[in-house]
Amino acid sequence: MSNSRAVAAMIIKEVCYYNVSLSEAFLNPELGPHDNDRGFIKEMCFGTLRFWIQLQALLKDLLEKPIKSEDKDIECLLCVGLYQLLYMHVPEYALVNETVTATRVLQKSWASRLVNKILRMAIDKKSNGTLATRGITAEYSHPNWIIEKTQLAWPNDWKNILVANNQKAPLFLRVNKTKTTVDIFEKLLTENNIVFERVDHLSHAVLLPNPLPVEKIPGFYEGLFSVQDASGQKVVEYLDLKSDHIVLDACAAPGSKTTHILETCCDIKKLVAVDIYKSRLEKIVDNIKRLQLPSKNTTLIAADVCDIDEWWDEELFDRILVDAPCSAAGVIRRHPDIKILRKKADIKQLAQQQLSMLESLWPLLQTSGKLIYTTCSIFPDENERVVEVFLTLHNDAKIVPINTDWGVNLTHGQQVLTGDKNRDGFYYVIIERV
Repeated sequence: MSNSRAVAAMIIKEVCYYNVSLSEAFLNPELGPHDNDRGFIKEMCFGTLRFWIQLQALLKDLLEKPIKSEDKDIECLLCVGLYQLLYMHVPEYALVNETVTATRVLQKSWASRLVNKILRMAIDKKSNGTLATRGITAEYSHPNWIIEKTQLAWPNDWKNILVANNQKAPLFLRVNKTKTTVDIFEKLLTENNIVFERVDHLSHAVLLPNPLPVEKIPGFYEGLFSVQDASGQKVVEYLDLKSDHIVLDACAAPGSKTTHILETCCDIKKLVAVDIYKSRLEKIVDNIKRLQLPSKNTTLIAADVCDIDEWWDEELFDRILVDAPCSAAGVIRRHPDIKILRKKADIKQLAQQQLSMLESLWPLLQTSGKLIYTTCSIFPDENERVVEVFLTLHNDAKIVPINTDWGVNLTHGQQVLTGDKNRDGFYYVIIERV
């Protein structure tokens, strides 16, 4: 498919009407964008999904009658056009002409007059200030349940969180200290005219205010850095690793924390990384190779980490990292399809899964060992409340306070709110076995 707007419309249709994740839709060989258009199509897809609820509200006001269910590709195309009008610097004549052309690529020439009419109406309304949304749902472009849960959890911060969710995600790099130093890496960035910022309280983190494709950043293929948000980089610091430790990284793929452990403590006694999907473990292997990390004491296992008998060798761990499956409500800006695909009922199911995981792995921890439980969620249901229930079930569990200014310090753990210092939303808690 040669028309980039038609490709974007089909990808968005897959997400919004067939419950396909955005990353999966991009992998569809029939829809996959050509390399020369990939950046433009990605911008349209990510942006349209970020503002899908808002764009749908605007479109409803512009249409005389709803678009038929068999023509949802045209509805998605119109939303792509509206996103370009409101949020991209695309000349109005170009966005109208190219979006109209896309109707023919989609083999729906009948829709060309409709698309032309709706987009020109939107342009006129924008110019006279009457293209506007009504209500909090459309204003913030989030489903009601996410707005309500965010308001309830963070009554003083919910607006900032929702606004941050609609912004483009920043690019944080983690410098591989086994290969170089931050000073040398920053010099390399300067030589290539790449603007960067240091990150407070993270010794090996660099922020690129103007994100680039990783292959265009010097040192990627040489293993000088990894891409990892600042919030994720903090996890390994809280592990407090020593070289004589035996460590479990549960739910390890794609390996950002596995590789960070090896960078931080390259002579670690033993590291076991478990993930349920063998294909995802291959990504860890690839990352270890690219970063040229020592891995002779690392074992990768494809298994359900809660099925202990399937993989555990009965050697207790000094540290267990549980980066648990969650709603990902703290990383919506990186995955805007979460707003479409995630449902309110999922939260209760995820909390049960998270508690079950803690229950399964707790017996594998040494006395005086520490389990670090993390999620990329901002909802207490998946974070502090899961930990509260866990503590009532285990008299041998004690919270290790996190008294730093990295995030909001809670009774049980610490929370980073989305957008605070440009970071992803993230929860951490350290539980010691006594």
